[in-house]
Amino acid sequence: MNVAMVQQIARKRCNVGKEELSKYITYKKRTEKLQNDIAELEEQDIETVAGKVKGSMKEHPYTERRFSVQMELPEEAERICKQIAKKKQEMEELEARMREIEHFIDDNDDVYMKSIFEYRYLEGMSTEELAKKYGYTKGRISQIVSNYLKKTII
Repeated sequence: MNVAMVQQIARKRCNVGKEELSKYITYKKRTEKLQNDIAELEEQDIETVAGKVKGSMKEHPYTERRFSVQMELPEEAERICKQIAKKKQEMEELEARMREIEHFIDDNDDVYMKSIFEYRYLEGMSTEELAKKYGYTKGRISQIVSNYLKKTII
């Protein structure tokens, strides 16, 4: 691993602090809601209207003809497409943040610390639950997490 790669990893670790870690569950829930919203929008029935278009036939490619077609109401279809695109973009941004948090936790070589971070931030376990699981006080779990984050932020 060269120096540039190490610096890039260090910069990524700086972007993941306690506040960002705490948002993981919120990001996950929002992503699920966006997926449902997109599915509903894609299934939504759009009123169809009759229209005419210009074109040509295979047999006579240079002869212009008018064809009657049934098509979705253009304004409504465009509005729905824009909503879908906006929701997909937000979902991609949230998924990127979630991957960054997951990489931050996965890059931890200490299995003990990794498990604490996974339970706390990826699964949403409270500090009280972690304290019971590991035999510490709630305050000690918070201290362990804070000390580790201080060490990793350059």
